[in-house]
This record gives sequence, structure tokens and C-alpha cells, in this order.
Amino acid sequence: MTRCERFEQEGLLLLEQGRRLGEHFEICADCRTARIEYEKLQARIGALGRDEAPPAGWEARVRAALERRKAREWWPQPRFVLAAAAVALVSAAIFFAPRLEPPPPSLAVETQAGHGQTRRGAEVHPDDFLTLTARTGGARHAELRVYLNDAEVVLRCSTEPPCARDGDRLEATLRLHAMGLYQPVLLLSDAAPPIPESGLDADLHDAVNAGARLVMGDEVDVR
Repeated sequence: MTRCERFEQEGLLLLEQGRRLGEHFEICADCRTARIEYEKLQARIGALGRDEAPPAGWEARVRAALERRKAREWWPQPRFVLAAAAVALVSAAIFFAPRLEPPPPSLAVETQAGHGQTRRGAEVHPDDFLTLTARTGGARHAELRVYLNDAEVVLRCSTEPPCARDGDRLEATLRLHAMGLYQPVLLLSDAAPPIPESGLDADLHDAVNAGARLVMGDEVDVR
């Protein structure tokens, strides 16, 4: 009886794409065994320290092992080991590749006309919308704030609505409910900055003293 090879041919690709395996891979004994070996291999790769250098000559040894196994047609072991070794080669290359630095922190400010309204020129009016798009520069904690007339906090969020964070990108939208000057601010830090209590200048002074970095957005004048 020949072994089932669907895990090497289909299952590995599905797992690498983050997709669920079908029913066959649950009931097929060969495929279950292949998946267990694959997960063990992935766990060993994941256990390596990120700052640990790969052993000297590891690529050559893996390639040589693959070539020997290709030439040994009589080899009685399941063929999924060959596929797993190839996955290990690719995974290790990615794991030890230089990691790209995220783009520097930034805060873009845009305004849009409110529902059913028509924008005339560059003026911003009550019930228009303010959209903030920030880049966090890899900071662990990022918080968006908007101060009205340097006193009232009309937006403050990090990961909960109206904020939405996706990796290095943080976005929020605010309806400009009243006339006045709106000042957007992006705060970046290792932990949540102090709660705003005393207005723009005092709040940002407290945040900087607590270790936060600030990115000021363009002020929006609503008339």
C-alpha cells in the first residue's frame, strides 16, 4: 500500500497560506503523522533565539541532505520529511534575514465634508469630519488625541473605536461638532501616558515627563 502524500502536495501550502485543512487531513493517518512532524519542526525553528546566529554551513548541510534523499529512491521513510526539510530551509532563511525597520512616526490630517454637505474651498465647518492617519514607528503604545481650543479633549483612543490599529498604522475619524481650533496629537510610548486633565500644554508636558514622544498634526480651524 502506498502512503498518502496529500499533506506534502496540498496541506503544507494550505498551512503556509493560513488556511484551514480539510476533513481528509483529520481522518487520514498518514497526513496526521506528517502534520505532527511538520509542527515539531516548526516548533524547533520557533524556539531559536532571534538574536542567535545560525550554525555555520547550515544551508549547505540542508541542501546536501535533500540531494542525498532525492537520489535514494529505496528510502522507506515518508516523503513528507523531504517537504518538511524544504520548509525548514525557507523558514530559516526568512527567520535569520535582516528585519526592515518601520517607517518613522508621522501623523496625517485630512478633513471631509459632512453627510449631505458640499465643501466650498478649503474652509472646514461644523459637522465636517476629521480623519487622522498615523504611523507609530514601531512604538509599543500609540495614542491619538484631539484637543478643542487647547482645553477640551474631544478624541482620545489607542486600539478601541474610534481608533483602529493595524500593525504600524493607526487611524481614527472624528465629527467636528463645534467651531473652534482642533489640535491633533500622536503620543508614542512603552506604556499608556498619563490621563489628560489640564489642557493641551500641561497634558503634553506630563506625557513627555512620563517618557512619551509627541507628533503634532496640523491644526484645523472650524468656522
